[in-house]
Amino acid sequence: MARNDPQFNLRVPVELKQKVEEAAKESGRSINAEAVYRLEESFIETIPAEGLNQIVAAYLMGMHSRYLSERDDLVAMLQQKSNNSELKIKIEKYDLLISEIRSNAERLFPNAFKKSDES
Repeated sequence: MARNDPQFNLRVPVELKQKVEEAAKESGRSINAEAVYRLEESFIETIPAEGLNQIVAAYLMGMHSRYLSERDDLVAMLQQKSNNSELKIKIEKYDLLISEIRSNAERLFPNAFKKSDES
C-alpha cells in the first residue's frame, strides 16, 4: 500500500485482532496487508454451491463427449490402418479415460447421463 492511501481507523475486538495478527504471521504479510486482503476477499462474489455443481456436471459431460468423439476418430483411423498397435493402445487409453469420467460423473451426479442414455 502506498503512504498516500486513505487511512481507515477501525475498532475490533481483541480476539479478532489476535486472529488477524496470527494470520498475517502465517501468510508472511503485515497486519495491515492481511486485514486489507481479507476485506477484499469478502467482496468477491462466490458461486453458490448449486451453481458450482451445475458447472462441474457440465464440464464432466463436455469432457466425456469430447473424448468419445476423439475415440471415434481413432477407431475410424484404425479401420483404415488395421493392425496398428499404437492406435489400439490409444483407443484403450481413451476407453479407460471415458469410463473414469463417466463413473465419477455418475457418482457425483446420479442423473448426469440419464438423458443421453435414453436417446
